[in-house]
Amino acid sequence: MAAIHHHSCTLCEATCGITVTTDGDRVVDIRGDEHDPISRGYICPKATALADLHHDPDRLRRPLVKRDGEFVEVSWREAFDLTGDRLRAIRARYGKHALGVYYGNPAAHNLGLMLFGIPLFRSLGTRNVFAATSVDQLPQMLAAYLMLGHQALLPVPDIDRTDLFVCIGANPPVSNGSLMTAPNMRRRLKTLRERGGRVVVIDPRRDETAAVAEHVFIRPGTDALMLLSLVNALFEENLVRPGRLGEHLAGERALRAAPAGYPPERTTGVTGVAPETARELAHALANTERAVLYAPRRCVHLGVRRACYLASAGGQRGRLTIAVPRRLASPLAVPGSCAVRLARPAPRSPRQTPATAPGAGHAPYQRTPRSGSPGWLWRSPAPRSARPAGHAARE
Repeated sequence: MAAIHHHSCTLCEATCGITVTTDGDRVVDIRGDEHDPISRGYICPKATALADLHHDPDRLRRPLVKRDGEFVEVSWREAFDLTGDRLRAIRARYGKHALGVYYGNPAAHNLGLMLFGIPLFRSLGTRNVFAATSVDQLPQMLAAYLMLGHQALLPVPDIDRTDLFVCIGANPPVSNGSLMTAPNMRRRLKTLRERGGRVVVIDPRRDETAAVAEHVFIRPGTDALMLLSLVNALFEENLVRPGRLGEHLAGERALRAAPAGYPPERTTGVTGVAPETARELAHALANTERAVLYAPRRCVHLGVRRACYLASAGGQRGRLTIAVPRRLASPLAVPGSCAVRLARPAPRSPRQTPATAPGAGHAPYQRTPRSGSPGWLWRSPAPRSARPAGHAARE
């Protein structure tokens, strides 16, 4: 008997709503859910192939244990008991760091793994935790950690209300908006232009996004230089307007000095970006009320390893070069810009004090400079005693 089930596709961050029609234990149809408020019926080829994955004859349906050189099927109870016994035995004999964990990208899209997997991994206590993040988005998470106080406070572009969308080294119509959770980016970008907005893509390749936007060519490996020249233009032409974030801005003099020797006229020979293009872009970011600078991942790996030392010492600081013009020239946490959760979550530590109770301090900015960190990071003036429980212990 046929039945329809409402689910979310977990194959990418877009998590599109889908309807799955089953006949007994067979999946017979998968479609986009028109009632899903985010995807609104959109579906990509990956989701339509979920039935093929589900019924793949090579799919593992029961646990396997290797015995005498051969994999044999065992019950779930036996598999869990064996896993628990081995974990305890190895940890008791060799210590907690003898254990290792690896989890892939879909863990972030699966409610069960988020609720139970991460607490399990943390309970093991091992420092050997590996994930797709290791080769994917650590620079962005580092910038969020240093600038906003937590690696998960990643600004999310408000693509449906912005008037200027500057995309650096990304291809959202194909990725469905990495770290944006925006299914059907083709439609969203088209709608942006139809309401009079502007889309600019900075990329060495004329990809699917460049085909529907203003394409600014940049030579591979020169992203950090281009961004330094952008910051230079913002300061040189008095376009820096941090607004309500001004009280949280520390080290403005150091930030102004960092790109001083890299005006667009000097970097153009390396980046291929014309000086007038860079300066016009700086003006557009500063003068458009609702603007977004979106650079999720690819430009980090193309450009930072060669040029990030221009922003500061350290192998992954080039992501900060991307974050700086985003903060200087465009607003944060206002409609049409980048959204970020500013409310402080309730502390989970049973040892909280009045200073660490909900509402105390400024959650997103409770950072002080680490040793070796550049002096131009945003931080809260809150005293060390007012920082979240456990924060000092982590440092």
